[in-house]
This record gives sequence, C-alpha cells and structure tokens, in this order.
Amino acid sequence: MTIEGIGTISVGEFVLKNVAYVPGLPVNLLSFQAANKSAGLVMCCSVDGVTISSISGSYTIHGYIKNGIYMLNSFCLTISDR
Repeated sequence: MTIEGIGTISVGEFVLKNVAYVPGLPVNLLSFQAANKSAGLVMCCSVDGVTISSISGSYTIHGYIKNGIYMLNSFCLTISDR
C-alpha cells in the first residue's frame, strides 16, 4: 500500500496535520504521540479503553480495546487539503 496524499483532518476542534491518505487501508490509524504534538490532545488510557479530549475539555472521543488495540467509538472526519 502506498500513501497517495498528505493533508489536514479536522475532528470537531481537533486539527491533525500531516495525515497520510492510504486508500487501500481497511482502518484509520492514529498515532497518539503525533496527535498530541499536532493538536495538543489529552489522552487517558486504561485497561478498559481510552478517552481523547481537547485541552479545554470541550470535545471528547471515547474508545474501547479490541484484540489489544484501542478502537475509537466515533471518529467523524472533515478532510481538507491545507
């Protein structure tokens, strides 16, 4: 699989920069370290799941663990090519 583009993704007030677009990839992968660096997110991981919030706390995404991987419950994206 090859990267066909690099862009910016907005999720609510989160803005993730330098996001790779890989059309054949069956899932969306999120690097916590890159997301924190790009958008300044607060991430709390536990044995039961994960919570990702904006620094202001006004926007939160919850996730769960499946086969040892954190899965996000809701990840609605607005994509732009900035």
